[in-house]
Amino acid sequence: MVGTFAYVRKHVFMLKRYLAISLVNFSEYKIVFYVNMMQYIILGTVWIIFWGLLISNLEGIAHWRMPMLIMLTGFVYFNQAINDLFWHTFRLDQVIIKGEIETHLVRPVNVLYALVVGKINIADLLPAMIGMGIILYAVFGYFEIMTIKFFLGLLAGLIGVGIIQSIMSIIGALGFWFGNMMSLRMILRSFKMAERYPMDLYAMSIQVFFTFVMPFIFIGTFPVLILTRYTLQESLHILGIEILVFIFWFGLMLFIWNRGVRRYESVGG
Repeated sequence: MVGTFAYVRKHVFMLKRYLAISLVNFSEYKIVFYVNMMQYIILGTVWIIFWGLLISNLEGIAHWRMPMLIMLTGFVYFNQAINDLFWHTFRLDQVIIKGEIETHLVRPVNVLYALVVGKINIADLLPAMIGMGIILYAVFGYFEIMTIKFFLGLLAGLIGVGIIQSIMSIIGALGFWFGNMMSLRMILRSFKMAERYPMDLYAMSIQVFFTFVMPFIFIGTFPVLILTRYTLQESLHILGIEILVFIFWFGLMLFIWNRGVRRYESVGG
């Protein structure tokens, strides 16, 4: 028990240290941060204008009305910012190829955890405020939503980020066997654009694909539907499915990563 507590405390201390470093870096590169913030604001505005122009002469797109599309934009940008916070999972294969992993192999910490939090950028949390602002504008401006459903919608989006992070880590971990995985990463990123659209309007086969294989439907579409259309029971059902999807991808990621680390150590890097 004492050993477990000490192990957890060590990892918490590591996170606090890297967050402090991130804050120092933020103070030194404020211009880059402001440019990124402006990019989020402009892109978010463009998407809202796009939806407005698209349905200006329509009542909506199926059951999707303008407030729901605004909310969709907010969820996509909020969850994208959270995803960017752990951007290092997008280049794990490069870490493996360059031997950067060896620094952490000799330390009594979880290697994957150290690699991810070691490059955490606290400034990426601030653009999430833009996404949250858009969500709150849509919620309070157009809907009367139960508090519990609001938090279920946020939880669905965050678990969705965890699923995507797990898949990206799997692609990176394949670098233990195949080296550069950039091509596979680009394939995944090409599917990522779909999260910006109401994905429940696709054919059922495509919805199944984006629920279990490339689970981008959890980033924007399901959180919006949980807040606006699903009953509490339906919302909990969707959340249960999402948790099972997360357990599958996260468990597969841990299996592949641990096998890869053992292979790396056995051949001496």
